[in-house]
Amino acid sequence: MPERNVISWSAMMAAYSRASDFKEVLCLYRRMEEDALKPNESVLVSVLTACAHLGALAQGFWVHSLAKHYNYESNPILATALVDMYSKCGRM
Repeated sequence: MPERNVISWSAMMAAYSRASDFKEVLCLYRRMEEDALKPNESVLVSVLTACAHLGALAQGFWVHSLAKHYNYESNPILATALVDMYSKCGRM
């Protein structure tokens, strides 16, 4: 990726999520973290979607804590992704 910023990472994660390659979404997120970039709401939605489909509850909890930390919880798309993740992981 020539220019690594949160927008380019977000676009890549969204594309892999749409292609149902959820493990790659999580790998990309880890690589984005290595670049020390702050995730935006779109990134967290992609990661939560991946967690939901993979049953990765522990990672979903961690992403929820990030959403709280960055005050993203009021975003309705992110809130819906949280509900979906908890539901698919058997926590609702």
